[in-house]
Amino acid sequence: MHDHRTCEDDQDATRMAETILRELGYNNVQKGSNRYDIQFKFSERQLLNIARTAERIARWARAEMKGR
Repeated sequence: MHDHRTCEDDQDATRMAETILRELGYNNVQKGSNRYDIQFKFSERQLLNIARTAERIARWARAEMKGR
């Protein structure tokens, strides 16, 4: 059974990275240069969501490195 809260493979990592980018305000992410306004202020909720998602990706990446 798939748990959407965990990062189990590269597809999950990609999906979660896209979630982080959406939290940053990118609605249409494409390869190449994107502009980002450093004056933009994040809400506490956005920062918590970004941190949770990044930690899930980090746990998966650490497990992948242990397996190599």
